[in-house]
Amino acid sequence: MSIKAILLDMDGTLLLPDQINISQRCMDVLDRAAKAGINVIPCTGRVLDMYPPQLLKYEPMRYRLTCHGARVVDMKTGETIYKKLVSPEDSAKVFKIFEGRQIYGEIAAEGTIYLEKEIADDLPNYPVPAHHIWYKDAGIPKAVESLSKHFEENGIEMEKVNLYGIKEEDRQPIYDALENLGATEFTRPGAVKDIEFLPKGIDKIEALHSIFERINVDFSEVLAIGDSSSDERIIEESAVGVAMGNAPDWLKAKADYVTDTNAADGVASAIEKFCKL
Repeated sequence: MSIKAILLDMDGTLLLPDQINISQRCMDVLDRAAKAGINVIPCTGRVLDMYPPQLLKYEPMRYRLTCHGARVVDMKTGETIYKKLVSPEDSAKVFKIFEGRQIYGEIAAEGTIYLEKEIADDLPNYPVPAHHIWYKDAGIPKAVESLSKHFEENGIEMEKVNLYGIKEEDRQPIYDALENLGATEFTRPGAVKDIEFLPKGIDKIEALHSIFERINVDFSEVLAIGDSSSDERIIEESAVGVAMGNAPDWLKAKADYVTDTNAADGVASAIEKFCKL
């Protein structure tokens, strides 16, 4: 069996536990894989602008699956080759459920992050995830007065939303309102303090096929590495599915191989083993 493509999750997989950096060993192995003609394809829940600094302009990663498959981008041409997004009209309906309520929400759209201006102006008082703080200095977030008005008036389609630190009394009403709207689906069930939701019917496998058609590869020639439920299907579909050492036991049981943790260069070890680098 010859591996022609490597599918890589980021958080909990390629990234170190700080969720920002990649070890030098892992970067060296990615370079060697690329030089061997293997396509390295990130498959992440992150929006494009939230890729770690080491990968933002990393040329070997030409095709990038973002937001769990909401958008696939060809970095060489800048073209979006696949998308499954929420319409501007439905995006506006989604935002009206939580905007203006002092809830910290990161809205992924157009490959970047949008925030409500009143929140962007007062970030220290909101539960910004520690590994997201760098983006303010990088000038990434776009702050707008009204998310719903801005998206509808400018025809912008939503890719993903993360709501963090929702007050306990607001969790179930927000969860129910989003579910009843029917335009999105949750990555994790339950009305909890941190909610992530995506376009309805999103399909990471379908998104990956848009890349495979361009590079003439199928799942029988793929090595997939991940650590969570969002990686389950590609681990099962691929010729070699690898679970990280820090993955839950149920995912390890479904994988063909369990590598080291992300703190111990598990990605590098798996690629060296199965790609004969």
